[in-house]
Amino acid sequence: MDDWFDSYWESQLSDSGLTAHDIALWKERRKLDRECSVEEETGMLCKCGFRTVKCVYSYQKFSVIAAIK
Repeated sequence: MDDWFDSYWESQLSDSGLTAHDIALWKERRKLDRECSVEEETGMLCKCGFRTVKCVYSYQKFSVIAAIK
């Protein structure tokens, strides 16, 4: 399933007008990603002292989390 998501994002990046060099940089940066669930991420933020933690958007494997310390 991860291959599908990677090809989806790569297609989106190609359609956005980014250069091949920029897409190559994205692919290199993706190697550093350590994915986890929204629950794991919000739990880590709470444990680090953020008093308000909320997932404000989530679609498939992409989520946006807001946190206030």
